[in-house]
Amino acid sequence: MERLVVSTQKDLYALKEVSQCYDEITVLLHNLRFQGLTRHAVKYSNNALRTGGTMIIQSSPFESYVLRRNKIDFWQVKYEVFGSLKDTVEILEVNNVEGRLVLKKKKHLYNYNGISFGIVFSGNKQEEQQLFKAIESISKNEALEALAFEIIVCGPREYDAAAITRLFLGLAIKYLPLDISTSPRLMICEKKNLLFNAAQYSLVVISHSRILYGSDFVSKLVKYPVEMATPAIYYSKRGVNYKYLDLAFINSYQDIELGAKKSSIAGENIQQDYLHWYRKRVPFIDGGLNIFNKNAITKAPYNNYLSWGEAEDVDVCNRLYQNGFLIDYLPHIHCYSATKSQVIAI
Repeated sequence: MERLVVSTQKDLYALKEVSQCYDEITVLLHNLRFQGLTRHAVKYSNNALRTGGTMIIQSSPFESYVLRRNKIDFWQVKYEVFGSLKDTVEILEVNNVEGRLVLKKKKHLYNYNGISFGIVFSGNKQEEQQLFKAIESISKNEALEALAFEIIVCGPREYDAAAITRLFLGLAIKYLPLDISTSPRLMICEKKNLLFNAAQYSLVVISHSRILYGSDFVSKLVKYPVEMATPAIYYSKRGVNYKYLDLAFINSYQDIELGAKKSSIAGENIQQDYLHWYRKRVPFIDGGLNIFNKNAITKAPYNNYLSWGEAEDVDVCNRLYQNGFLIDYLPHIHCYSATKSQVIAI
């Protein structure tokens, strides 16, 4: 029987690419729960377990239902564990006196049947070459030869989609026409939701046309337990790569309504050692590139009533986070922004 004990951030980094290898994993939450990493610990552990394997979660005994400063009681641990693992596990034991949960893995969500690339495109001629370069960067992924895939472009009805298919003969490219309101607000979420719904494979990658993919993007991505995630995004200038917009952290999702009490963390501050930022902040992913797992997130996630520039990227992460999904970062996968402008394609 293969067993493992998980108790530190270092353990989580090591566990992230491990899939269906263990029969029993013990998760010690005594420190991780105070670092905002309970969800990472149980999600990564569930991915690393074989179906039918056992997860033993050990915390502190139940004391009180009162919310207290700098205190995470056992009922809060249960709230996080059961709210995030949902129906992927069977409950074998709930021990309030000892602060222990014993769970059996029922379902594995990270077997991907293929990958769907959805690209948001304005249809403007000046953006056309940018779109072509994005598609070309996808096509250079050698791992696509062994994996089912598709490329879906969502743009206006008046655009001649044959311009794309003529240039990329043999690629599985589909054009989805959709005219959205652009004035006074750019309703980009309608395009993103259409792309999500049209995607036929479990890994769904939705990006703006400015995003260029590394040639190892697919081969690396399929190794990770994705629910919602982003790779590292860079911007190149004169041959030098600069860290750009990808994962970010704010004090609270209520910062949108109430104003920020702490500065946001983004860009150069988000490197490979990123888990410590979850300690007292919540994550969100910039809207330029979002990766979803349809095995976990089964419904289109974006809010059609919000436009670009109205924190629609924070909103989608907020709602997914509150529903128990993991908002994660894949720093070993690199993509590039063709422009440094935050003006998006519509």
